[in-house]
Amino acid sequence: MLKIFTGCGAFSFMMMILFLTVPIGAGESETREAVFPQSILVTTDKVSYKPGEDVTITIRNLSRDIIYAHVGVEGIKDVEKKDLQGGWEKLPPRCQPPHCFYDIGPPEEIGPGVAKTFVWKPLIYVSGTTKVLSASPGTYRLSFLWQDRERKGWKVAHSNNFDIERP
Repeated sequence: MLKIFTGCGAFSFMMMILFLTVPIGAGESETREAVFPQSILVTTDKVSYKPGEDVTITIRNLSRDIIYAHVGVEGIKDVEKKDLQGGWEKLPPRCQPPHCFYDIGPPEEIGPGVAKTFVWKPLIYVSGTTKVLSASPGTYRLSFLWQDRERKGWKVAHSNNFDIERP
């Protein structure tokens, strides 16, 4: 049997349903999302480069809070080259274990509105070994790891696409 609530009882019943359906701390997570949106911008100084030309990269914090990222080649997670099907082939940005081992320091703190710039020599480490080749002609982007203040895992940001021209 369906019972219909009216008057003051209906108001109390609706408030109880509303209370039970809103997760505790919902307002808190909304605030957190407002403070930590995907607000890192990674850009190159140009959209087209001659073979062997250095690429200047800028990481800019667009959020209202600090973020953490490795600034420099150690911050590049992958060099990605667009393949013939329109997907992205991931290429090693540096020599990989067991061929090489690194001591990488902690990520840098980047304040709100702050930009950090560095230069990347467009080299690809063949199968992660010490053998390097200049990046071949094509369309590329770089992926970077970063963290927000809470540091609950790494997020990935991609640079703009850029081309390495034919010689």
